[in-house]
Amino acid sequence: MAYSLIWSDNDPRTSFEDFSFIEALDLKALIPINKGRKLGEKERELREYFTVCRDTLLLRRELFAELLEKPELFFGLEQGFAKLSDLYDLQKEKDSAMTNERLLYSVKEMESYVEFLQDMKELFDRFQPASKALQNLHSLLSPLCDGAEFDALRNAVEQQVHVVREVKSIPVGINLNGQLQPTEAGLLEVHTQPFVSGNYLDKLLRLDLKSNDFSCSAPLLPLQHRLTGEELGSLQASVNGGLGKVFSSALRSWSGVIKKHVLGNLHSLLSAFEEWKFVSAVIVPLSELKQAGYPLCKPLLSEEDTVAGLYHPILTLAAERKGAVVQNDLSFSRERRQYILTGPNQGGKSIYTQSVGILYAMLHLGLLLPAEEAQVAPVDAILVHFVDIRGKSYVHGRLSDECRQISEFNRIITKESLFLFDEALSSTDATEASAIAAEILEAYGEIAVNYNRDVEIFPVLNAIFKKIQ
Repeated sequence: MAYSLIWSDNDPRTSFEDFSFIEALDLKALIPINKGRKLGEKERELREYFTVCRDTLLLRRELFAELLEKPELFFGLEQGFAKLSDLYDLQKEKDSAMTNERLLYSVKEMESYVEFLQDMKELFDRFQPASKALQNLHSLLSPLCDGAEFDALRNAVEQQVHVVREVKSIPVGINLNGQLQPTEAGLLEVHTQPFVSGNYLDKLLRLDLKSNDFSCSAPLLPLQHRLTGEELGSLQASVNGGLGKVFSSALRSWSGVIKKHVLGNLHSLLSAFEEWKFVSAVIVPLSELKQAGYPLCKPLLSEEDTVAGLYHPILTLAAERKGAVVQNDLSFSRERRQYILTGPNQGGKSIYTQSVGILYAMLHLGLLLPAEEAQVAPVDAILVHFVDIRGKSYVHGRLSDECRQISEFNRIITKESLFLFDEALSSTDATEASAIAAEILEAYGEIAVNYNRDVEIFPVLNAIFKKIQ
């Protein structure tokens, strides 16, 4: 079974039926899941990371808490997975390379593999992992970077890297015909010392008038200025062919080593490598909230919901100063499962409603929550009906489309669902709106109302209260 960094073994990896709340709550502004995505790389979808499995929620909660507490551990893992990314890129480039280039890629591949394992070993020796996710990662990597076999591999890589990087020059043998035209050519050997110009002036500039086996009988000339592009390409192809034959035996010997150590082991890390992109995208905004002085709490999973000091994390990150965002409390119980918020315009009703939705979305991503403390019950759906008066085109009219969306939610909603209703039904008159709203609320079960103004001055709410009492 492939190792997973963010999923428990018993998670079926299915969550919600409807994901329209991602756009309604602007979650991509909080978690830029595709930031840093490479050209040609598949676009990641935030919906892929939601879960309703409690074991996965607990696994991620502890992982994110540890990484926030130990920023150096996070940065070390970030650098390690960046090397792993380079290693995967090397494998792709190697497939299209020429023979001698494949050797260089193979050596670099093994060097990156050894460096990755060494860095991970040093990192975990320094920071003993506390979360189950990182303990499992440590257990996966430990057998790969401990023992005599890894030491032998590391020494072999160092020697091969030294040999390849020390190649500085090659002598070429050329046979000529009677007209002094080249008929045959071949690479004689590989040297670790470069050739030097035999020109007398060059010797004076080098302060070395002696000649040796690497002194040319004529000046060394830069090829780019003396040969056409076609001629230079032909020469490069000939040199590559010669080097390829020289290094072919080394390439064959390395292919077995790479297959044994790199390909098999990296395959088991492929899922963790992809999942780290989600972890990294999450930790950045959480770290910014923490550094700004706002609380983040590990939620306790319960049957009821009590949240203290809830705030809107997206607005908080955009705020210029601490304290600019108001914190609120939230309390749901078996007796109090539905709320109607009332109050003046610009009083914060919509922001509070959004904050509640973001809280539950973050809960089902396994994140720490934007609150002082939170005891919450997971839900089976996050259904958000926010009316976008300015940015949306309504095909059949706004009221008709609203009713159609609510009807779709009715098909999904259960007693375990979260339903958020904001600025809805205002496209019709108060009498019709109150009748529709009352029917909706009555259909959704027993209602407990929490209001902060005298309802007698709100005809629509007053009509709803009379209907549902």
